[in-house]
Amino acid sequence: MDYITRYRWIVGVDEVGRGPIAGPVTVCALAIPFNEKLPEEVRDSKMIRGKDRRRIARNLSKNLYVINSIRAKTIDTRGIVWAIEQAVARCLRQLPCLANETLVLMDGSLKAPRGWKHQITLIRGDQREPVIGGASILAKVARDEHMERMDIQYPGYGFSSHKGYGTEQHYKMLEDLGPCSIHRKTWIYK
Repeated sequence: MDYITRYRWIVGVDEVGRGPIAGPVTVCALAIPFNEKLPEEVRDSKMIRGKDRRRIARNLSKNLYVINSIRAKTIDTRGIVWAIEQAVARCLRQLPCLANETLVLMDGSLKAPRGWKHQITLIRGDQREPVIGGASILAKVARDEHMERMDIQYPGYGFSSHKGYGTEQHYKMLEDLGPCSIHRKTWIYK
C-alpha cells in the first residue's frame, strides 16, 4: 500500500482468541518505522505452522510491540467486543508512538480509539499487510504459551492441544471435570 510519508510509524493491530470457550482474548500492536519492511514470511498466524510461528515471533520481538490480554471472567461480564476494544486501547496507549505521527492498520473489524485519527481497518488485513500479520503472530504465540501454562495449572482439559477452542475433546473434558476458572462460562454451551 502507498501512504502519505508524513508518518514516522506504522502500527499493525490484530487480535487472537475471539472464539475459544476458555482463556483470554489477546491483542498485539506492532510498531515499525514507516519506511521499514517486514519479511515476506510474516502473514496471518493461522497460515503458519506452530514451530515456524515461534521462530518468526522471536525475530519480530526485536521490534517495538505491546501485547494485552483480557481474561475470561471479564469477557463473561463485559462481552467480547468490549474486551477487544479495551485491549486495543491499552496496547496503543502503551506504545511510545505519537498518534499524529502514526498510521494504524487494523485487522477485520477492529477500531482504534478516537485519538488515533490515522487508522485504516482492512478485511483480511493479516494476510494483506505484513505489519498486521506480525501483530497476529506475536499475539498468537503469546496466547498459545499462556494456554500451555494453563494446561499445567488446570490438568486434564488439554489446553496445550486445543488452546481453549471448543473441540470435541475439550467438550468431553468439560463433561468429565466441569468448567475451571479460565472457562468463559457464557460461551461453553453448544
